[in-house]
Amino acid sequence: MSNSSRQGIRYVRLRMASNNELDVDTDGEPSGSHILSHEEVEMTHLMADVETSKSGIDAKGNSLARQRAKAPESDHDWHQYDVKPGSVPPPPYIMFTEKKDKPGEEHISAPQLNPEDARKALLAYVTQHCCFGSQVAREMQIINVTHTSALQYKLETFTESRHLNWDEEPYTDHSGPLDHPVNGLVPAPWSIPCEPTDMFKNETQEYVLPHSETLVVCNLCDGTGTNECRWCHGKGYKKCPSCNGSGKKKIVYGRYAITCKPCSGHGRVSCGVCDTTGTLICKSCDGLKKLKRFLVLAVKFKTLVSRHIVENTEFPKELVKDVGGQKVYEQTLPRVWAMTSYPNQELCKKSKDYCEGHEKKAEKEHEKIIMQRHELVVKPVWECTVLWRHENWRFWVYGNEHMVYAPKYPQRCCWRCSVM
Repeated sequence: MSNSSRQGIRYVRLRMASNNELDVDTDGEPSGSHILSHEEVEMTHLMADVETSKSGIDAKGNSLARQRAKAPESDHDWHQYDVKPGSVPPPPYIMFTEKKDKPGEEHISAPQLNPEDARKALLAYVTQHCCFGSQVAREMQIINVTHTSALQYKLETFTESRHLNWDEEPYTDHSGPLDHPVNGLVPAPWSIPCEPTDMFKNETQEYVLPHSETLVVCNLCDGTGTNECRWCHGKGYKKCPSCNGSGKKKIVYGRYAITCKPCSGHGRVSCGVCDTTGTLICKSCDGLKKLKRFLVLAVKFKTLVSRHIVENTEFPKELVKDVGGQKVYEQTLPRVWAMTSYPNQELCKKSKDYCEGHEKKAEKEHEKIIMQRHELVVKPVWECTVLWRHENWRFWVYGNEHMVYAPKYPQRCCWRCSVM
């Protein structure tokens, strides 16, 4: 990672305490430093399983075949190991809740709407449209109000995934000693404690793994601290753009040429980018020739959301997505139970499919499920049949906000439209 792209990223450095627990390092840094070449570092394995054989990475970077890394007898023994960046599968989940402990399902009844409330909602809707006349809303006769609530089921799965990546930063003699692998084994990615700021909130936290720092020669500049200027190709000068390198400027209405003033007839000008040196300071090491290389553990928390809406009338069900309703069922557990006893079997089937689908998706993407919650919200929808001037038509009132959907409102134009 370049120095410019590294700005704005805050890494938390960890240290191993005396009780083998990981703490945030706020004071000193472990001692020990050793410069390795790139050939050596590419073959360096820094992962160790601190608990069981199920919490490490094998020598080829395949996280599915976990094995315990042995401590090297010498510094050079680390060359036989390798770390492959990428996602690391979490430890297997253990279900502590038995089938008999499944919580009961309690469902609450939905509210009702009387005809006068429906008329008030329609009048409020008409006032928001300048081309709608209010006479219909005032004089219409409400024949029937049918309650046809929409059911919205939502399942949220809060997951955690961990990814390993190599990173580099410039290193000077004043940067302090390195936390080298000779100081101890690198802890397994899932052995590092990390808690989300809030449940069901997407965020990414980054940590520098202890004992993963090595000193390498900058590969971009080969340890020189400078790179060839790409504007002048290392020459310190470039072709004069005024005379195209000829040193002479032709006169359009004459048969002779004059000396080019910008380059004084030399056909070239000094490179202003490198100041005629032909080299630029290396952006990777900032001219310091050496880089500190370390493993970065990125912990990503994200929420997977699945929704399903049931509405069996002509009312467009997508309208109820963002309106208020009454929560008739909710459950929050590390693993929620699919709904089974709700009268609507379509929702019960969707609940089961979503629970199984989230589980498979998390396993496929190497994510650990931290918490799940699902809810069933009844979004009230009332279908109102009205009579006005011997003609029947319908409109719908939906949501706790009493929003109105009236696609065939009779009086759509008023005198203001004629004036305009």
